[in-house]
Amino acid sequence: MTSSDRDVGADGEGGDLHLGDVESFVNDSLVVQRLSDFLRAQRYFSDPHLDEDLRFEVGWWHGSADDLAVELIVRNGELGLWYVPVILRSVEVDPTSTVRHDVQVIDLLQDQRERDALLKVRMPGLSLRGGTRLIDREQSNSAVTVGSDIFVKLYRRLRQGPHREVDTLVRLSDGADAPVPKVHDVGVVGGVTVMVAVDYLPNAHDLYADCTGGSFDDSELQVVARRIGSTLADLHRSLRKVTETRVESYAQIRLSARERMVRSVERCLEHHHDQLGPDERSRLHDLIGRFSSTDHPLWAKGPRADVGIRTQLIHGDLHLGQILLEGSASEGTIAYIDFEGEVLATSQMGSALDPVERDLGGLQRSFAYVEAMRRINVSTSTLAPGLLFEICLEAYRSELDSASISDELVHVFAAEKAAYELEYELLAGRGLVSVPLSYLAEI
Repeated sequence: MTSSDRDVGADGEGGDLHLGDVESFVNDSLVVQRLSDFLRAQRYFSDPHLDEDLRFEVGWWHGSADDLAVELIVRNGELGLWYVPVILRSVEVDPTSTVRHDVQVIDLLQDQRERDALLKVRMPGLSLRGGTRLIDREQSNSAVTVGSDIFVKLYRRLRQGPHREVDTLVRLSDGADAPVPKVHDVGVVGGVTVMVAVDYLPNAHDLYADCTGGSFDDSELQVVARRIGSTLADLHRSLRKVTETRVESYAQIRLSARERMVRSVERCLEHHHDQLGPDERSRLHDLIGRFSSTDHPLWAKGPRADVGIRTQLIHGDLHLGQILLEGSASEGTIAYIDFEGEVLATSQMGSALDPVERDLGGLQRSFAYVEAMRRINVSTSTLAPGLLFEICLEAYRSELDSASISDELVHVFAAEKAAYELEYELLAGRGLVSVPLSYLAEI
């Protein structure tokens, strides 16, 4: 790194360093190797096919005494697109070494000065008074708070075109009824959305943690379940107002769910064979055979094939970890977050319209996890299996036209979600594979 690297202003101009020089430096073979090593070590960089076709496109940059702060869009061939703001630091080498120089790669968000500089450029309308604080940097999203009331989410894994979550939140922010954080600003690099600033609930907790532990007793949990049903109805009603709706074939919806469900179980056997015991592998093979059959009751019952089901924009990955509560079970503020779709889903899955029953199926499975975990963590719990979701669904129906909700389709999506959970649990290694596996075996 030359002395000119040290004179670049925060706006990307000044000194002797120009954009072409930065791009040339970032794509230097040594820097590419160091960046590749860095990415492999990050939990959010999940692509196993990190290869030689790794390209870095520069957004914003500026220099300090010994560093080059640079904002990168990382393209790994056709396999992935990531947002990675980093600091490239010159490293002294042994004078006897044949290596001219070396570079250290540091996550830019760890440095408050550089973090603030980046936010000033990407979100010029956002006041940074009150300071910024890094909450988490290694997940698929990195989280920063500004003062006490603004939350900035930096997206790591990116998608070309409109960003589902940001687009949804921006449209919902114009209405007063939607239980979602209000959008303050959006940051874009080269036409790709990389961050969003929204309202922050500093004292909120995600409901999965609260519900599985001892934060609520059984009666309070039932109050929470009822309030989730009512607020979810508000959310779906608001989403319906800001997007198109479409009628699709009930039979085709179930067929697509079955195909995704079977494929999830097949991937468990393909990619996690060694993690599974002989009995578990046998049960998975049995599940594939049973659910592949069109005679299975899950696919055989329900309305006629020509019945139409209305689809709309929904949450897409709804579980209690995506629902925040600030305050008490009965009167606290509830907010729905993370509208990006399922972590393991393809980019195409994230933007499709779906029946509201998909969200309800996800909640059914999430409440099942709560009941399973409370049997372990809360010895006094006497909740009957399925009670919390029954209460939630009753409250949901009371807010919307109950005739429009298909119980059969809720069960279809709950089963598909359970198959997805199998794959997720094997990847996460939480030791909870038995929860979705037992549910699928009992269908």
